[in-house]
Amino acid sequence: GLTGDSLLMPEFPGIAGSKSCTDWDAGVEIKMDLIRKKDEDYWNKFRGTPKAFINYAKGNELWANNFGPVTSIRFGPEFSENDIVSGLTGIVDPYKAGFIIQDLPGESIDAAEKGVDFSTLFLSLGFFIIVSALVLIVLLISSYFDSKKNQLKTLFSIGFSNRKIEKLLLIETGLVEASGTIIGTVAGVLFNLLLITALNTVWRGAVQTSSLRAGFDAGSALLGFLATIAVIFFILNIKATSFLKKLNQPETGEARKPSVKKNLTFLLTVLALTLLFAVLTILYDNYKTAFSFLTGLFLFSLLVISLRQYFITDIKSRKKHFTNPAGISKSYYSIHPSQVISPVLFLAAGLFAVIITGVNRMDITGNMLKPSGGTGGFLLWGETSIPVPDKIEGSKEFGFDADEFRDMKIIQARRTSGNDASCLNLNHITSPPLLGIDPSEFIRKGSFSFAVSMKDFKGINPWETLNYQPDDFTIYGIADQTVMQYGLKVKTGDTLKIRSESGQVINVIISGGLKSSVFQGYVIIGNENFNRFFPSVAGSQVFLADGREDLLPMYQESLNERLADFGADFMPASERLAAFFVVTNTYLSVFTILGSLGMILGVAGLGFVLIRNFHQRKRDFGLMMAAGFTADRIRKMLSREHLTILTAGIFTGLISAVVATLPSINSDKDLPWLTIALMILLVVITGLTAIMASVKKISSDSLISQIRRE
Repeated sequence: GLTGDSLLMPEFPGIAGSKSCTDWDAGVEIKMDLIRKKDEDYWNKFRGTPKAFINYAKGNELWANNFGPVTSIRFGPEFSENDIVSGLTGIVDPYKAGFIIQDLPGESIDAAEKGVDFSTLFLSLGFFIIVSALVLIVLLISSYFDSKKNQLKTLFSIGFSNRKIEKLLLIETGLVEASGTIIGTVAGVLFNLLLITALNTVWRGAVQTSSLRAGFDAGSALLGFLATIAVIFFILNIKATSFLKKLNQPETGEARKPSVKKNLTFLLTVLALTLLFAVLTILYDNYKTAFSFLTGLFLFSLLVISLRQYFITDIKSRKKHFTNPAGISKSYYSIHPSQVISPVLFLAAGLFAVIITGVNRMDITGNMLKPSGGTGGFLLWGETSIPVPDKIEGSKEFGFDADEFRDMKIIQARRTSGNDASCLNLNHITSPPLLGIDPSEFIRKGSFSFAVSMKDFKGINPWETLNYQPDDFTIYGIADQTVMQYGLKVKTGDTLKIRSESGQVINVIISGGLKSSVFQGYVIIGNENFNRFFPSVAGSQVFLADGREDLLPMYQESLNERLADFGADFMPASERLAAFFVVTNTYLSVFTILGSLGMILGVAGLGFVLIRNFHQRKRDFGLMMAAGFTADRIRKMLSREHLTILTAGIFTGLISAVVATLPSINSDKDLPWLTIALMILLVVITGLTAIMASVKKISSDSLISQIRRE
């Protein structure tokens, strides 16, 4: 009759149009041995004509899903085709029908503009070089002005005004300034070209491309040139004004010492800030890396200011002051504390930069291969181009039921499409791929470690949040901390808006951030929630395999070979992790180069200060000789002074760097202590060489002749 209609069965792919039941290919397993002859006969005669009918409410209860409760809608004869078309026009929501509408040009521009900013990154990495260069410039200008002191006094005495003398100084130094800035601009352009060439070749793993181009233009070079000129001119103007002001004042012989109270106030302020950030590091676990780094920076400043406070503070005993070489040294540096602070700042800044670089380098170590490490304790990471519909572990179909695979355990994950959110993608990502995983094995095994987690779940393993049932289309997800910070630009507690297959927007709240792991590039959600919102994903495309370590090559070869039809690519989990580390280590390599340049400036600054100290104190040394001090005793005094400077610089850089990188040190990484020790030893040897070279210049004849000339 009327209900005996074969069109009541929807056009199901793989079933509709098949000649027999045994030809069905629905994409799911069908037990063909249960199909009887009368079933074949029925299909041959009636095709998809229903055999039975049940009420709508029961059918809805049994078979409704995210795609809707029905497979077709029938209209009565009272509706014409035009009535149906006009009635449905504008009612169907494209999103709920599975359409995704994207503004591709707009999204591409947005992704590029919000991607990794190399200019800001490398400018930040060169911070210590900039600071060291500025301090060195101040010392050079002061030294130059001191050397012109007698000449400028002569000009002043014959009628030259301060303004004219200042103009002459600025012209003289300006010519040198312009020459150095031109050389620096050219060097900057060449360094930029060299850096881009390295990123396209030896450091290609950091950017995954060989088509980067240096963004040089005349405007950028001119801007850098003018900015440098402006900064140096500003310093010159201040120093020249201050120098001429002192030059005009009559010499009374009285030494003007820096204010002890002002320095102490500054010292206490920096101490309070250091303690504040130290407390914040303990209280706010999610931001401990940033707060620890700030604590290290303020500790760096605190140690330098404390050293200055020590030298400018008066010595109580005047007898000890004038008879003990240590007292004489302290007397000089109490008036000229910059002679101590500058080289200490140079050495400490360079050492700080290089140490934090070395500590934060990412290498595959034994700790990374443990369950708590970045591999989760798994041997292999695998991906397939086509979803694998069946469970692989122990599968008879793929031959993994053999004895040699008895110990092989496999975690399978379903995956949605999306843009790679790992550090291998330089763009900002708004639609990352989702992974649906059952986290029970991770919880049991203690796999992976979390860098941050939501405070609301304190005491709860973040993996457990993946199994929470949806509340108003809100679920929880986990991502790699690197993905969160750079790719997605979110933090724990933030919400990602992801569209499900039905067009419904899902709120994925990030409940935890993993430490560097093989999951970089994905957002992980619970398997049940994944199936609820993405039911059409027919199989798994991401795999983690574990087993006997000695059988790893056999596991890898077998999985790649037997899953070749699915486009399988299995690799050691350590290799996948190492690919991500290449990116981090490349940036750190650049930082190391810049930090090393800073250390070179530091050692050069130390040598410059030693030479300047000697020339400025020739008259003092001559007077000491006349008062009974021997040249050997003066050399020992200078050696102690300079050794104190060297020790203070190394101590300041080392201690502050350790505090700044404390989270990394506590993360059970195998740190390059030998490299750091060798670096410090190299600084010590270089510094001692400079000290020995400087004190050798002191001789009785030269100092006595200095007194005679006076």
